[in-house]
Amino acid sequence: MGGKVFASTRTANGPPLATPRMTPATYTRVRDHLATAVLPTFYTTVAWAREAPGKASYGDVDMLVSGRRGRGLEPTFSISSLAQAMGAVRWTRLGNSATVSFAVPADDHQHEDEEIAYHQVDVHECATSGDLRWLQFTHADGDLWSMWGPALRAFGFSIDERAFGVRIAAIEGAAKRYAWIALTSDPHATLAFLGLDPARYEAGFRSEAELFAFAAEMRFVGRRRGDDSRGDRHKLWTRPTFRRWMEEYLPARFGPGQEQARDAWDQGETRADALEEALDRFGQRAAYDARLAEWRAACAVESVWLRAQQLIPLHGPAAGLALRGLKKRIPLRAGQEPDVVDLVDLPDFRPCGGGDGGGIDEEAVLAWIGGNWKDVWCREKERIRLEQIERGGGGEKGLVGGREGEEQRGGNG
Repeated sequence: MGGKVFASTRTANGPPLATPRMTPATYTRVRDHLATAVLPTFYTTVAWAREAPGKASYGDVDMLVSGRRGRGLEPTFSISSLAQAMGAVRWTRLGNSATVSFAVPADDHQHEDEEIAYHQVDVHECATSGDLRWLQFTHADGDLWSMWGPALRAFGFSIDERAFGVRIAAIEGAAKRYAWIALTSDPHATLAFLGLDPARYEAGFRSEAELFAFAAEMRFVGRRRGDDSRGDRHKLWTRPTFRRWMEEYLPARFGPGQEQARDAWDQGETRADALEEALDRFGQRAAYDARLAEWRAACAVESVWLRAQQLIPLHGPAAGLALRGLKKRIPLRAGQEPDVVDLVDLPDFRPCGGGDGGGIDEEAVLAWIGGNWKDVWCREKERIRLEQIERGGGGEKGLVGGREGEEQRGGNG
């Protein structure tokens, strides 16, 4: 989780430390000691993600925890006390990460070149036990979710640290994170939606071949490959299991002449079909519709103000002053109130029920702006003049949008 933070860089507490890879026996011994003798003193829930089958060595020990322990108003937890309980000589946290990395002396303390050796232990603190269970699920079996990534993205699905979700196609090109809607944080419900048997998953995998065979049964694998992300291309170089899956297993199973028969429900399924099923299955249609309507309303408002700029025949600060004045007086979002109320007979342009485009009559708004922008601009100039007088700064001198700013571009005015 934390990468090789001690071996690759100098931290605030000292130079790089040797953290050689661990044998499976050493990894298991260190992990089990932490899980039984150290971490339960500080946390109510302690777990780890299932490792990939057949893994020959380990670079670090990743632990998942939640529920800090405490006595009354005196919590027993602190990173320093946790480090002391581990016997760690150094710890570090990258930014605001929920993961803290500890350097714990290896049992034999000596590396093969006589350098003192350490084990890196990464402790990731989850906000809830549910978050812990989800991370345990999505970090299990090594590269499993990375292997599914391209196929899931092609149908609009992805995961984050808390849930399985779907992206709104109409939004993702402009605001990828805002386009994402959480569907479920239930591992078994996620597997069932993906066409997989939760019991089979929970039984685990004895070999990479078993893992690949299970992964290939995911309903979107082999159907349509999405564009490889930058992360995918990096993993082809750094993750041997991911590379074997992408470059060997998938072409052999789903390449020319190896097409696999699919059930009738699966034939010709589109991204839109999968979306509709997901929204109904997980009860997220209302959240999806609300997010889409909110986005369309925001786009409609942005469109109005972009077009309004073209109607105001001013340059520089004067144009900005006029536009800001209009925005203060003309609320365009449902429920929004004007910041300044000093206009007579201003129509209410706010949408009544939302809908496509946010429910705004753009042409009506722009027609009003075209006929009234100069009045608003003059009101803003007067407001600033009076504020400057109150501050003792005089009236006309330095006035924003004053005579120097009144150069017009031609057109209305």
